[in-house]
Amino acid sequence: MLRALKKQLIQLAEDPKDQFINKVRERLNSGAESKEPAELRNFVLLLPDMIAQIRIWADNSQVPVEVKRLHGFVLTYLYHPVDLLPDEPYGFFGYLDDAYLVGVVYHRTMAHVYDEKSSNSDFSSKINGWLHLTRKVLPKETSLIDGLLAELVNGNDDAFKDFMTELELKKG
Repeated sequence: MLRALKKQLIQLAEDPKDQFINKVRERLNSGAESKEPAELRNFVLLLPDMIAQIRIWADNSQVPVEVKRLHGFVLTYLYHPVDLLPDEPYGFFGYLDDAYLVGVVYHRTMAHVYDEKSSNSDFSSKINGWLHLTRKVLPKETSLIDGLLAELVNGNDDAFKDFMTELELKKG
């Protein structure tokens, strides 16, 4: 499944008709010289790899239960047919909210598994940059995701169901 997702993302990212770069530039009010769209493109392309690592961390005893709860949520959200930014009609851009969600959970888990002096601190910094940039491009969506994650970490198990119900009502 992750190989198929990776292949699909690569195809979308290479599609000359896809409007990802233009949509990011438009939302950031940035010019053609801007590197931000390429940075976010790379972030989305790492989505399958981050998901695979999260699945591995699900069995790691160093990861607290409240963070593991987020792992299950991520996988459920990704398989759910309702999405904040659906792939249709948004194309590659529709995966940016998914990359943000996975990136936040990935980053939180990384903080529990590795110490700050490890070789992963450079990657952690890179993820922080991508998350910050995604917040600028998708302020409403990322705020909703952050709020939901906070509720889940605090033990509100109904938060996900309520969130998805609200999404279904908005889309429906």
